[in-house]
Amino acid sequence: MNDSDLGPLSGLANIFQFDRVFLLALSGILLVLLVKGIKRFANSLYLKFPSRRLAISQVVTSLNFFIYIVGGTVLVYFHPTASATNTIWILTCNQIA
Repeated sequence: MNDSDLGPLSGLANIFQFDRVFLLALSGILLVLLVKGIKRFANSLYLKFPSRRLAISQVVTSLNFFIYIVGGTVLVYFHPTASATNTIWILTCNQIA
């Protein structure tokens, strides 16, 4: 199938660039998974060091804020590439495991 077979759908696909939209959505999901992994790690630290719970909570909150703000800005202003998405995926999998 070529572009002439698709007719108006070809123009629609070129306007939206579905590969970039998919990578943007995937990167956003990976950011959320990264934050959840950090929270899970913090919960294990809470159990090991109950007297340092406030300090751990402050560090985790600041780190999560930084990830959301910087990560969201990067996703909006710089279009994600496949290599960047793969790197985020690998980091997320390492945090969850």
